[in-house]
Amino acid sequence: MLWFLPVAMIAETASRRIAWTRAIFSVSGHGAGNAVANLGTPLVRNPARRIAASLLRIAPPRSGAEADATPIPLTQDQLGEISNAARDVVNRALQRFEDQGWIAAVYRTVTLLDRARLAAFVETGG
Repeated sequence: MLWFLPVAMIAETASRRIAWTRAIFSVSGHGAGNAVANLGTPLVRNPARRIAASLLRIAPPRSGAEADATPIPLTQDQLGEISNAARDVVNRALQRFEDQGWIAAVYRTVTLLDRARLAAFVETGG
C-alpha cells in the first residue's frame, strides 16, 4: 500500500497533538526500514537463495511457536516476479525447499515450515 500526504498536511496534523507526531514518525520510520531491508534481495546472485530471501521478506512476521507454519498466498508466477526468476527456476527451488522440509507448496500457497533453516540457506547457501 502506498500513501501520499503533502508535507504541509503532515506538518499541520503533527502540530495538533504530540501523539500524532509520534505516529507519523513511527509510520514513516517503518516504511523506510522496510525499503532498506528490501534493497538487498534483488542483489542475491543465486536464484534459489534469491527466491528463499523473497519468501522470507514477504512472509508475515511471526515469532515463537507461530514462526513456522506460516502460509503465504501466492503463485509461482508471482514469486518469480518478486524474485526476478523464471517460473521453472521457481518450481525447482520450491521443490528443493520442500525436499529439505523447509516449506510445503500447494496450489497458490507456500507454507514456511522451517523459517530458521530457510534463512540459514539464504545467508550461507548451504
